[in-house]
Amino acid sequence: MSIPRILWSQLAKLNAIEFINTMYVWIFIVPILAKLLENTGSEVRLTIFEYTFEAHLTLPFSWVAFYFSALAFAAANLVFQARCPRIIKEQSNYSEFKRSNRGIEHLDSYLPEIGMNWEGLRQSLERQDEYFSGVAEVENPVMDDGLLRKQFWAAYAQGDASRPVCKFVAFGLYTIGGVLILIVLGQNTIFVTRYLLG
Repeated sequence: MSIPRILWSQLAKLNAIEFINTMYVWIFIVPILAKLLENTGSEVRLTIFEYTFEAHLTLPFSWVAFYFSALAFAAANLVFQARCPRIIKEQSNYSEFKRSNRGIEHLDSYLPEIGMNWEGLRQSLERQDEYFSGVAEVENPVMDDGLLRKQFWAAYAQGDASRPVCKFVAFGLYTIGGVLILIVLGQNTIFVTRYLLG
């Protein structure tokens, strides 16, 4: 059984999910509410129109799970922002690269960050395509789109595969956050189902 490859481009899709990016709010809400509940005691009696209610003021498990889920997602986003190569963060494909009017100079600026130089890029392209004709074409700033496309994807693939430990850490944190959210959703679904079924 092989372990599936984790790619920065896959993590970029998780990083772009709005729900994940707004979870950090729970990092601030839960401690404030916990402090408020701590000061009021664990049980409070409320009388409203001759009816007395007992309220148990303890922090619900779902809030605790939301808190730790938010911490995991925030840490994953931090690792992603700090360690994901710019070529992955700034565009998801060659069309975006071209639409942003980026060219060979931008590609050149990405190479050192992903541990590649023009010779490494040339060798990568030679392995991918025997048609590649040499360094002279790579160094020529006026080139056809086909060669630039090949160079982009070779650099993109190198960036996608770089920094495996950081990718694993970010993926693990996203997974922990996701599992905690699923637990909360499962518990709430069970609670509502029991309530509706009587």
